[in-house]
Parts: sequence; structure tokens; C-alpha cells
Amino acid sequence: MLWFVSGSGLWAQTPWPNLCIQNVEWTEDTYHTAVTQPIEAPCVPSSPVVISGTADAEFVSGTEVHLTDGFHAGDFSGDGQFHAHIDDVLGDPADVVLIAPDPGTHIVDNVVHVEKWEKLEVGLRLPQEYRDAIDRFFENYYPFSPGNNTSNPGNLDRPHDLNPYADDSLLVTMVLKDPTGAERLKWGFFMKEAKWDTIGSEAKPLEDTNNLLHPYNMRYRVSPDMEGLWQFNIHIEAPHTSTLADQPLPELHFTGYEFYCDPPHEDNHGYLQVNPVNRRMLQFDDGTNFFGLGVNMNGGRKDLGQWWDYIYHDYQMMKESMPLLSAVGGNFMRIMLLERFLAPEWVNLGVYDAYRAPSPCTPAQGVPVMRGNGQLECWVFDSLLYHAHENGIYLQLCLEANTPAVAYEGYGWGNHPYVRHFLEPRRDTATGRYDVKEYFYTGGDTANTDSGVFYYWKRRYKYMLARWGWSVNVAVLEPFNEID
Repeated sequence: MLWFVSGSGLWAQTPWPNLCIQNVEWTEDTYHTAVTQPIEAPCVPSSPVVISGTADAEFVSGTEVHLTDGFHAGDFSGDGQFHAHIDDVLGDPADVVLIAPDPGTHIVDNVVHVEKWEKLEVGLRLPQEYRDAIDRFFENYYPFSPGNNTSNPGNLDRPHDLNPYADDSLLVTMVLKDPTGAERLKWGFFMKEAKWDTIGSEAKPLEDTNNLLHPYNMRYRVSPDMEGLWQFNIHIEAPHTSTLADQPLPELHFTGYEFYCDPPHEDNHGYLQVNPVNRRMLQFDDGTNFFGLGVNMNGGRKDLGQWWDYIYHDYQMMKESMPLLSAVGGNFMRIMLLERFLAPEWVNLGVYDAYRAPSPCTPAQGVPVMRGNGQLECWVFDSLLYHAHENGIYLQLCLEANTPAVAYEGYGWGNHPYVRHFLEPRRDTATGRYDVKEYFYTGGDTANTDSGVFYYWKRRYKYMLARWGWSVNVAVLEPFNEID
């Protein structure tokens, strides 16, 4: 056996399996393979690798090439050759881990298997230069005492601080090649792991920095819709951010990954779509008809008197309602992404994280200063989406729940980031009115779709679809609730 090895770190989670090259006989043409993870050729001696004649073969790995019993390279002629070596530029395989499906049951003969329309989740650990720039962003964006949640965007060192939620500052892409050879582009997203801070009905979500997945906060979630072998690579760059020494952050390339899409589970019929024949009814990808029967799902509880916070009681009620509905034949629920109640963005423009919100009510009606965190709310919805999948519940997700009418203008809109940054500064001082079109388009001009408030709309939608769009249980996206 021959080994070509470079140093690597400890793996906190399951790294992507080695690339297995076997059962081939190459006597001509070119075969160059360059991947991040280790290469093993062959994986079993009974499936040999034979390279000879005029074949030009090269195996390049970011960490290791393992040539085992059953490998033979020789008897070359002309320009025939074989070369194996390590290239650190290809990245560290410990930086890319398989999170879902369960590696213990879905890695067979060194190949990841995913059922059709089920979730494949990949975690990526960014290099230290990126992590430092992101840490600087949060330190400068929240310069006050821990837990205060008050932001100060003017305190940022913009050339050196990296907002991980800004899709034009941190570009995280996955290029997949489906079994037909067609390429598809998927966007990654930044997330934080969380947990409930205590045990009991009044527990609140808290960031979980001790979670083994905490370092892998760049994520990619996809669900393959075609059976067969898929391949993908990952690209990361931050073109507008430099180190404190004014060196550009390096572009990252992770290559050579593949997985196999197996037939779907019996109860997974794919995504919902409008019936192409009658254009009125809904049906699944596999042609199964769908008739939705269900309710609005809400976690409010007047009995505890804390309507301004989302607590474990709310989550438990929403979670328990799913099997109860399913047990009586229900299959459909509508959820609103309200402030302090599953919405990713609130108060702070373009930062899906912690915020501090004084009560918008006039008078205050005894409501305290409200603190929240969009990342923790997203983590709660991740869990609710899992339970929807387990119980066959399809969700109508209302992305913008409140309206600029009557009491909602203060309570529902008072701390909305787009209202605060784009409507309030242009409110008419004489009449107290503003142009609601400017909630969507800067200046109310529908041609303004590349900058201003519409830019932030697109960015938020992109984040939500990158995080939750994989799920067949997100059946309907409802942009607005009770607004024309």
C-alpha cells in the first residue's frame, strides 16, 4: 500500500466520506481528479484500478491519497503516466461535514445516500480569517453590555467586519450536477445553534455555543428531486472584506463531493404545485392530489400574560397541535412569522440576529423593553418544520403578517426594520402619513428593484428559501397577510 498524507484536525462531526475510485481500467484518454476529501483507490481489492498504456491519470487530494491492494499503474507508452499528490489549496476535509441524513444509516460502501425529496444538509467550518471578520462584526455591531441587544451600525469597521447575513458580502454557493449532467446553483446561509435556556413553560431559546455543530455555521440544505448519482462543489468568498492587515480574505473551493439519490419514502410525494391541467387544484410532484384541511397555528397564550415573548410554552403548543390535527385527518396549517415569534429580521436592517425593541404602543401599557433574536427564532422554526414533516402537515407560511392599519401600525409595524429605515424618515410631519408603496420600493417607484428597501426584501427571501426551501412541507409562501 502507498499513502500520501498531510496533516488534518479532529472531526467533531461526520466528515464527507472518502472519494472511492475503483472498478476501472484506463488505457487511454485523460483522467484528472482533484478533490478536498481523501481519495481511496480501490476501496475493495475485488474492484481493481488499472492504469496503463497512453492513459494520463492524476489523483490530487487536499489531505490524503490511499492506494490499496488492487491498484496498478504501469506499462505506460507514449505520454501515459500516473501522478498522485497533496494540494492544501483544495481545503481541509474536516471543514465539511454531513449533518443530514443520519450518517450512521445513510453511508453505504463509502457513498452518502439520500432519499428523493428528503433533506441533505452539509455543514462548513470557515477558516480563521473569516471567523475573525465575523466575530469583529458582532463585537462592533453590538458594542454594549452582553445581553443588551442594542445595535450600533455606525460602530462597524466596514472594510474589516463581515456581516454573515449579507449575501453580497459573504457569497456561499453550492453547484450541483444532477444525474442528467445539468448544473443547479444553491445558496448557503449562516446560522447559529440554539437550545432552551431552562426547563419549563417559560424557557426561552438561547445560543448553544457548546453544540458540536457550532463551528459549522455555514450550511447548505437541499432535497434531490431526481434518483441517481449527484455531484457538488462549494465556493466561498468575501470580496469586500479584508483582514486587519488589509489582506483580502481567500476564496475557498471544496470539490469532489457526491451522493446517491434513492427512491422516495412511501409517504413523501414531493413538492406541492398547481395541477397543470385544471390550474385550480393542488397536487404533488408524483401526481398525487392534495386537499388541504387544517387551521391557523398560533402559539399565543393569554393565560400566562406574556404576549410580548415567545417561550417554550408556545413552541410546545404548536408542536403538540400537529399530531392532534393529523390524528383527525388534518394535513394543513398556516403559520405567521411574527416579531418575537419566528420572524428572522426585526428592528435591525439586514441582520437576522439579536435586537432590542422599545414598546411601540402609545401609551406603553406596561409593556417592557422587548429583546429578541431572529437566529433563535429561526432555530425554533427549524424544529417545527421537522415536526411538520414527521406528521404529514403542510404549511402555508405567511412571511409578512402585520398590516399598516389601525392598532397594527404601531404594534405590528412600529419596530419593523423597513418601516424604521424607509418609511418613518419620510413621514409627512403635517398629516402623520407616509406612502406605503415605499415599504416595498424606494421613493414608491416600482422600477427600484436593485437597491433600497426592495434589495432587503430580496435578501430576506433568499435567506428564508436557502434555510427552509428544501422542505416539501413548506407548501405555500404567502407574502402578506391582509394587505393589498
